[in-house]
Amino acid sequence: MIGVNIGSLNSSISLGKSHPSQMLFKSELLLSDTSLRTCPSIISYTKTHRLIGDQASLVVKKNMRSSFNNINRLIGFNLNNPFCQREYNNYFYTGGEYKPELNKFSCIDDDHLYPEEIIISFLNLLYNSYVIDRGIEHEYLIFSVPDYFTCYHKNLFKTIIESTNIKTNYSIINESTAITLYFGYKKYNEYFINKQQIGDQIIGGIDPKITKYILFIDAGHSKTTFIFSQLNYCLFQVLSTITLPFLGGRDFDNKIFDYCSKNFLDTYGIDISKDNKIKLRMMNPIIKARKNLTVNKDTHINVESLKNDNDLNLILKKEDFESLIKDELALFKNELQKFCNYNKKKYPDAILTNIEMAGELMRTPCLQNIVKEVTGLNMSKTIITDECISIGCSLYGTILNNSFPIKDFNGIYELNNYTINILINDEPIKTFIGKDEFLPSYKVYSFDDKYFDSPNQKIIISFFYDKNEIKNYLASDSGLLLTYEFNCAEIMKSNGGIKNVKITFFIDTDGIIKVNSLESKIFEEQNMKIEINDAIYQIVKREIYPDKNNIKKLINEFKNREKQLFEIDRNYINYSRQKDKILSKLYSTKSKINDNNLGDKLFENKKINEILDEIENNIINSNNNYISLDDLNDKLDNIVKNLISNGLQSKTKELSDKILDYQNRLSEEYQKLLSGNDCLLNEKQINDASNMLDHFIKKISLVLSMDDLNNIVKEFENEIRKYFNFIK
Repeated sequence: MIGVNIGSLNSSISLGKSHPSQMLFKSELLLSDTSLRTCPSIISYTKTHRLIGDQASLVVKKNMRSSFNNINRLIGFNLNNPFCQREYNNYFYTGGEYKPELNKFSCIDDDHLYPEEIIISFLNLLYNSYVIDRGIEHEYLIFSVPDYFTCYHKNLFKTIIESTNIKTNYSIINESTAITLYFGYKKYNEYFINKQQIGDQIIGGIDPKITKYILFIDAGHSKTTFIFSQLNYCLFQVLSTITLPFLGGRDFDNKIFDYCSKNFLDTYGIDISKDNKIKLRMMNPIIKARKNLTVNKDTHINVESLKNDNDLNLILKKEDFESLIKDELALFKNELQKFCNYNKKKYPDAILTNIEMAGELMRTPCLQNIVKEVTGLNMSKTIITDECISIGCSLYGTILNNSFPIKDFNGIYELNNYTINILINDEPIKTFIGKDEFLPSYKVYSFDDKYFDSPNQKIIISFFYDKNEIKNYLASDSGLLLTYEFNCAEIMKSNGGIKNVKITFFIDTDGIIKVNSLESKIFEEQNMKIEINDAIYQIVKREIYPDKNNIKKLINEFKNREKQLFEIDRNYINYSRQKDKILSKLYSTKSKINDNNLGDKLFENKKINEILDEIENNIINSNNNYISLDDLNDKLDNIVKNLISNGLQSKTKELSDKILDYQNRLSEEYQKLLSGNDCLLNEKQINDASNMLDHFIKKISLVLSMDDLNNIVKEFENEIRKYFNFIK
């Protein structure tokens, strides 16, 4: 199982394996190419190819208007939506409106991209880099989505996944569900296993009476989410959740940036508040300063030559920082208080067990103080949001294939994030399904004689989001999901003329409403359902409700271009590998030439070193041209072969001369032996040594490669020591 968390700052991918017989689940985070546990959620379109993660973050400063961060925040929104207008201030490329530019690819004619296309590109590159290229086998891919997503956003995200190169089974879950699953499994033995020591043995058993209620506070980079969850031995359940989409670390950082901009304006008379390049350059010092203030009373922010050779140099005190973010702190406290009161009212018997705070802001003292003031409890900091969400996703995959590592586990339900109201004909609006009800769910509505008074009577049913809850997350002002129109005459025709019917609606885990069945008294007695056909009902109106066909029309143009871009990326990767391989061969050749003082030798009427320098320059400037690389590689191979040939002859002659020298020495020893003078070798040794030298003369006459010759030289040196150690 592979779990994927696409965060606004970082993304993480985990690989999980379940062992149900042993009640074990093992997971590991897939590391980036630079061995980081997370991948920055950045994609950059360069002039030759696309980059994500660590590589993209390295080129952002020189490629700002073709680099995209916060990639999951704008999908599914009307770009004129107030949510988006506020979101633009956090992007590399923004100047107050959404116009991301693009460095020209050979296959791209227009000059801008849209959020849905950007996320398709990012997912493709992420999946191929972390999964396909590493040959990781998997049954399911589970993606997390923010809890503020509506059914429209969720369905669009699923269509985006289907528009990528991902061909395996997949599912999506809320981030709150993933966090609850991860924490429940992690704490299972501690919370629900009673251990008793009997003699020398420790025996454990499940305690079914224990129930834990946990408040999770995920204070991340772009948002803060409050999650109230229930854990017991057979069920981990999110009971309620709320998201504050503009309360995160980046909002604190923006306040510090505004403070620095004012200081710079007061000091030098230069306004840097609208300069995105400067803002990007200042982000690392600002984030470092914010983190320093979690443990220190003040911190320095220093940036040399920020603009016009003027330095930024100031001290930010903790009390000044807390004054800067007073509005955010007030919002945090107010929403946390409301969330706690809501849960006390809805679940009066639920006693809060502990509080887990995670995310970028979890160590901010003023937030910790607010949590303790509101709840009366100290909080723990034992989870890391990015990691626990991706691991929670992979755990959810074990539920889908019935291999969850806890015996008798009953599963987990998703929450309906927003109230959906229903309007039937001209009757008063009623609640169809409330916020924080569990999904999937079925809702049954009965219609009697009054709905069948005239032959042309229709039952018109409309579903709306509650606009008080949905705020600015929708493109439609009305909040209308969709409208069904039922033909009463057709229902009666299929119902044996009976003027009554029950309509069952199914709401799936993504909040999608579907007609599940139609039934009547006659059909109930026979345990049958009315056969639904196109004449009985149709969808007559949609505003924000997901229509996969319409969404796919929108995505198809992105998908077609993505295929071209993906091919360009692949070609560039192959080109880069070939280029690196040739350069490695070139540098190795240069090193050998220098070691043997061959650089001034001529090849095709030019010095070899000059030719190699020319080849190196041409390789570096080949500009994604396979043909020129192949030609350069052939030229380098010819030089190498020529050098090997010359080197082979030279080294063969050197070894032959050595053998001749040793043969002369043997002759001298033999003359001493014949004349009766002192001799260091006897006759047998002289004969053996002579045969050995003859053997090596034959061997070197058959040598065809430098490697073979090097092996012969080593063998010769070992053999010659047996007979000539005495010769200095």
